[in-house]
Amino acid sequence: MKQKTLYIGNWDRGAVIFGWIPGGTRVRDLWKDGAWDEAKLSGLLSQAHVDLAKAVFIDQGAANKVIWKLSSDGHFNFKCAFEENRQPKELFPVSSVLWHQNITRKMSFLAWRLLHKWLPVDEMLVRKGIHIASKCYCCAQVETLDYVFFTNPVAVRVWAHFAGLGHIRQVTPIVILWALWEARNKAKHNSASYSFAKICSRITQLLICNARANMTQSKYWKGDTFMASKLGVYILPQKCKKPTLLAWEKPDRGVYKLNIDAVFKVGRAAYGGILRDSNGQLVFAMGYKEWLFLLSKQRWMHYYTV
Repeated sequence: MKQKTLYIGNWDRGAVIFGWIPGGTRVRDLWKDGAWDEAKLSGLLSQAHVDLAKAVFIDQGAANKVIWKLSSDGHFNFKCAFEENRQPKELFPVSSVLWHQNITRKMSFLAWRLLHKWLPVDEMLVRKGIHIASKCYCCAQVETLDYVFFTNPVAVRVWAHFAGLGHIRQVTPIVILWALWEARNKAKHNSASYSFAKICSRITQLLICNARANMTQSKYWKGDTFMASKLGVYILPQKCKKPTLLAWEKPDRGVYKLNIDAVFKVGRAAYGGILRDSNGQLVFAMGYKEWLFLLSKQRWMHYYTV
C-alpha cells in the first residue's frame, strides 16, 4: 500500500487538487501509524479536501485498482462516459407523442418530418427554387403542408369523423397523418382516387393491424372502448395486479437482522441500513450518499461480517 502513487484528480467535481500536491507523491509520504498524516495533508490541501481524504477507506493489503466513480459498481463503461460528456438538448413534450412503441417507426418519422416541415409538398419545393404548377389532388388549391394534412375538404371531414367517434388522441392522430400522406402520394404517383371513404377505411385498417400485432395497449383507449369495438379494434384487457402484503419479522433470539436499501443513478449513489435485535429494538442505523457509497461499502465489508 505504501508504494501506491497518490491519485491526483477531481474528487468532488469542481475542486481539482492537481497542482497542489507535488507529482510522484506516494501514500507513504502522507501516511503515519496506519492512518493519514493530517498535519502533512493540512499543509497541502484545504480542510474540505482533508476531510475527503480521511473519508477514503484504504485497504492496506489490496493491490492497486482504479475505480470508475460514475458507475454503481466502480467499473468503467462507455454508457456512463457518454452520459457524462454529452450535451443533451432540451426535451420537447411532443416527443413522447411521436415516439413510442404503439406506433410504427415510419409513422413516427412522418410526423417528425411534418413537425420540422421536411416533406416534399409543392410549397416546400418552390421554397427550394423548384418552380412548378401546384394543385392539390382534391381541388384546385395550392398544395401546402397545412392544406394536405388539415385544411383541405377531405382532411377536414376525416378529422371530424374520428373526433366525432370520441377518440382523437395518442395513436389515432399519427395514423390519420400517415393515411392522409399515403393517399396524397397514391393520387400523385399512381393516379388513385383521393376520397374520404378510402382514407377512413385505411385508418381503421391500420388501427386494427396495430391491435392484432399487440402494439396498441389498452391504456391508450381508456374511456373509448366502445369506439374501439365499433372500429373492429380488439383491445386486450389489462391484468389486475394483486396487492402483496409485506411485513417485517423479528429474527430469532440472539440474532440481529440488518435491512438495507440502495438507490443508483448515473454518477451518484446512496444507501442506508438499520440493524435491529430479536425484540425489534434499533441497534444502529447508517446512511451514505453519492460518491461515499462505494468507499463506505468497502469499509463495511472489511470490518463487519453479518
